[in-house]
Parts: sequence; structure tokens; C-alpha cells
Amino acid sequence: MVKSNREIQAGEHWAYREKNGAPVEEVRIIKLGVKRPSQALLAFLDPEQEALEAWRPIQRLVVPWGELDAFLALEATLYAADAISPNLTNGEVSAIAYVVGAADAESCLDTWVGNSRALMRIRDSRLLSVKLGPDAADVPSHPLAFEDREGLVVPWPVVHWILGGLARRFREECLNCAEDCDEDVKEIRFARSDKRGVIQDPSALKFMRELRDTSESLRRWAAD
Repeated sequence: MVKSNREIQAGEHWAYREKNGAPVEEVRIIKLGVKRPSQALLAFLDPEQEALEAWRPIQRLVVPWGELDAFLALEATLYAADAISPNLTNGEVSAIAYVVGAADAESCLDTWVGNSRALMRIRDSRLLSVKLGPDAADVPSHPLAFEDREGLVVPWPVVHWILGGLARRFREECLNCAEDCDEDVKEIRFARSDKRGVIQDPSALKFMRELRDTSESLRRWAAD
């Protein structure tokens, strides 16, 4: 999730998080590192911390303390959107990249958003409408879609619809990619099979599964 892009200043109060999923703590920025510009000297304001002062990575500063409630509300929506979205296989993730690339839509869509990698951020809805063509007017809304600082984040039901719309509009390119994946599977099978026709290499078997997932996803979306 996109955090605050505000410049950090000494004296400000920020929300600090030790790691993803950890509780947030209020800190005051004492000073920014000079020799260590990626770090800041922080004063932890929780009474249990007893005014602890410590150098910590700036990337752990989430948002200014006054913006915390709004940030946590967006984060809760993100987690809810993730929860209704599938955990994609590597092959499905590759298929998404193929579809977006075939439509030349990388500049208007961020893929692999969220822990599930199944969410999508629409950076430029106007350009996406151009890519989708006549189907653009039918892009569904969803109660778990939300705006962050860089665009509209949508959950899997909307992502799936967009992928289908792009794959149908650029069907030939997507099906060509699917055929390439099928050919790669055949080549790996020919090169890695033993005399009995069995592939023993686990990495080769894994790669073949990913290629099949990619091919099947592309064909399914292009046909929906």
C-alpha cells in the first residue's frame, strides 16, 4: 500500500511501524541522518517506552500522526479486498503481465498489488477506457475499491473483469502468448525427460506447471 509521500521534517510526529502487520507507535522526529540518510533519530512517545530514543530506518515511518486514522481505514479496506481475492500462482501472475503488456497498458495499471498479488491499481482511468474500447462503460464498481495517493485500487472481481476485457480486445496477442507457453512446455519435456519419458528435475516440473497456468489463464480470459 502506498504510504505518505510527504517529506519528513525534524520535530514532526509520525506513526512508526516496526514491520508489516505490527502495531503503530507515535514517534517524534529528533533529527534526520546525515551520514546515514536512510535513518532518523526517533523519540518513542509511548509511556511504556520510557522516552526511548533510537535510530531507525525512515521506511518504517508510515504517515504523519494526524493522518493515521485515515491511513488505517484505507489499510483495513485493503486487507478486506485481499481477503476476497485469490492467492495467484506464479503462472497466473505471469498471465496478468502478458495481458497488460499486450494491451500496452502498463502506464495506466499497477499489477500485483496487495499480499495476494490479485489487486490492481488504476492510475489512469481515461487511458484504461481507451484500451478497453466499447466495454469501458461496463467496468463494474465494487464496495471494496478505494482511492489511495496513486489511483483507484480494485479487488479481484473487478480485476478479473478488466483482464477479460483486455484479453478479448487483444485476443490474438494473448493467444499467441498462450501458444508460446505450450511450445515451451513441449521443449522442456523433450529436453528433460529420461529414457522412460519421466522428468525428475523438480525445478523443470515447477516451471512447466507455471507455463500451463499462464496458458490456461490467457485462454480463459480471452474466451470469457
